[in-house]
Amino acid sequence: MDIICPVCGFSKTVQTDKVPEGARWAVCPNCRHRFELPPVVKPVPTQNGGTPWERREDIGLWQGIYRTFMTVLFSPSGFFREITPDGGMKEPLSFGLLLGSLGYMAGFFWKFLLVSMGVTSLSNGFLSSIPVSWLFLIGMISSPILVILNMFLVGAVVHVLMLAFNAGKGGFNGTLKVIAYGQAAKALAFIPFIGGGIGWFWNIAVIIPGLKEIHKTSYVKAAAAVIIPLILLAVIIMSLILLTSLLKTIGLQ
Repeated sequence: MDIICPVCGFSKTVQTDKVPEGARWAVCPNCRHRFELPPVVKPVPTQNGGTPWERREDIGLWQGIYRTFMTVLFSPSGFFREITPDGGMKEPLSFGLLLGSLGYMAGFFWKFLLVSMGVTSLSNGFLSSIPVSWLFLIGMISSPILVILNMFLVGAVVHVLMLAFNAGKGGFNGTLKVIAYGQAAKALAFIPFIGGGIGWFWNIAVIIPGLKEIHKTSYVKAAAAVIIPLILLAVIIMSLILLTSLLKTIGLQ
């Protein structure tokens, strides 16, 4: 609302939620004239406000999924800027579970297809003794559990680093909301064969600006909280590969 002094014409724009409840008078900082404030009409929050996914009862399920998916992927900063870190986690987690599970199933399907066509094969370990059809069924059934575990594990690791960088103002709920809505990128696994890799990189590109906006921090801190665990994981995997190769070379395995 615009507050204008009736004497000197000095004006200032203030947010209605910053005006104290019951305030009726203001003092002009320019001429010190005391005048009556206009009536303050504050917006009443609606029950179905929030992201398109949270408004799916009004706009429809498919529109809720589609609009949220497109906004997260192509305008992550604007999307997460409008999200409050507090509040319930039911809606973000349900969206993350849905899109993440669909992406996981799609990626597993393409791998199953390659194995069925003989393009690739399973390792000679324990998995090779299980029928491929059973592996496919197990993968489909276990996908929701794996997605939930992944969201909480990634959220916990990233949030610990955000706290270490003194950048976790939005709390763990804020971090988890970014991870959950960021699962939209995992649905890119529906693109045959290469979609999983694209979705993995796009997921990182979504999470970093999401953390920046929801925690009101810098891109550097948000990026570090996401990239450092990936570097450590890569180092561990490479170390295990080199150790395995060394043991084979000297005949201990």
